[in-house]
Amino acid sequence: MTFISSNSYRDKKWYDKRRQIIARDNHTCTRCGRHLSDDQLQVHHLQYFEGRKPWEYEDFELITLCKHCHAEEHGQIKPTYGWNYEGMEDLEDLVGECDNCHQAIRYAHLISHPEWGFMTVGSQCAENLTSEYGLSEREEEAKKLAQRYRRFLNSPKWKHRKNGYFMDFDDCHIKIWDNGNYCNLDIVVSLWHKQTLEHRYEKLCSKQKYATIEDAKTQAFKVITNGSLIKYCERHYHNDTPYRPIYNDSENYD
Repeated sequence: MTFISSNSYRDKKWYDKRRQIIARDNHTCTRCGRHLSDDQLQVHHLQYFEGRKPWEYEDFELITLCKHCHAEEHGQIKPTYGWNYEGMEDLEDLVGECDNCHQAIRYAHLISHPEWGFMTVGSQCAENLTSEYGLSEREEEAKKLAQRYRRFLNSPKWKHRKNGYFMDFDDCHIKIWDNGNYCNLDIVVSLWHKQTLEHRYEKLCSKQKYATIEDAKTQAFKVITNGSLIKYCERHYHNDTPYRPIYNDSENYD
C-alpha cells in the first residue's frame, strides 16, 4: 500500500485543497450525510499514487468524510478505552448529536483521547467510554438548576421600591440598584460566630457594574448557588461561618 508522508498534510497547498473539497461537498460527510464544521471533517483520497503530493490529485479523486467514517474507511477502530472526561455543556434549546451513536442530545459531554482527539457525546456514551459514572445524575441536577434559575428571575418574591429590587434567597438578602445606565448588586449574608453562635449580617458589595437588572440577578444567582459566595466568606471571615448552626433540641439544659 502507498502512504503519503504526514508532513505533506501540513503544507498550505494541502490546506487550500482540503478547504476547497469540503466546500464543494457543502461541509457534509459524503458517507453518513451529516453536515459538520470543518474541524470535524476530513478529505479522503479514493486512491493513492507513488510520488504524488496530497494536493496533486484531481478533485474527483477526493471526497469529504467525517472523522468517524474516515476511520472506518481506513480500517481503524475507535478506541473503547483511554478516553478522558472534559466536561458538560447545556445546549439549552439547541439539540446536538452524539458523535458516537448519533442520537440527539440536550447535554453535550466532551471527552478526549490522546490518539483520537475530541468527541461530543451523550451521557450514556460518555459513561461507557470514560468509566465516568453519574453523568445522567449530573444532567438531572443541571436541569433542575436551570429550572430554578428561570423561577428565580421571574419570582413574585422580588420586591420593587423606587430604584431598588430586593429578594431573600437561600439565607441571603439580595439588593439590586437601578442607576439608569447600570445596576449595582449588594448581597447581605448571614454569619454565625464559630464559638458563641451569635448571628450577624454582613453586606457584600459587588464592584462590577451590570448593564441590566437581569444581569445583576443572574450574577447573584450564580455566586449563591455555585458556592463561591460561601468560599468568599470562609476566606475573609475566619471567626464566622456562613453555615446555619444545627441545634440539638434533645439536649437537656436544666
